[in-house]
Amino acid sequence: MTDTKWKKAVFAVLILGMIQNTVGLGCAKKPAATPAPAISSAEPQGTLVPIENLLNDETPAPAEETIAPAVEEAPDLLSEEVPEETEEVMDMTFMSSTVIYSEVLNMMTNPEEYAGKTIRITGFFATGEDDDGNPVVGCIIPDATQCCAQGVQFFWNGEHKFPDDYPKEGETITVEGVFDYKDAGYTVLLMLKDADLWLGVQPRQG
Repeated sequence: MTDTKWKKAVFAVLILGMIQNTVGLGCAKKPAATPAPAISSAEPQGTLVPIENLLNDETPAPAEETIAPAVEEAPDLLSEEVPEETEEVMDMTFMSSTVIYSEVLNMMTNPEEYAGKTIRITGFFATGEDDDGNPVVGCIIPDATQCCAQGVQFFWNGEHKFPDDYPKEGETITVEGVFDYKDAGYTVLLMLKDADLWLGVQPRQG
């Protein structure tokens, strides 16, 4: 083969190779793209934050929390009306003469402890006069030795003529009334207001 023919043959081979490479590159299959995962509409997609918030370094406020309604409170049993207790009466009619006398002495020493209490007491009927000469009546409580005595003035309820409607001097009586007192300076005057009066010893019933 002459040099000219050999050169033409090599040139043809080179041209053919270039054509094949060009065709091969154009027809080569591109790799298949990986499909994006399907997104279910049922799944939460998160909270979209506006770009303005990100630029201003602001954090979106959390969703408002739903508060369950408060449980209805139980009725306050203590708020129900409680019937008032019956008035307590200090009944001294069944006490011994020593105890009664000691109690009356305590009334003179600490009268404020008895103020407003209803008291029933037994003793002897006695009369006297106040500073203006008006008659006063009282119940005298002697001690066990009969050597000392204390008196409690009383104001009998209702209309009663003195001395016709009153017991006789020294007669045993029972008196019940609201305790009160008066500081006379030299002594404490004990008294029973709005009093009821009975002859003899009359303890409370029940």
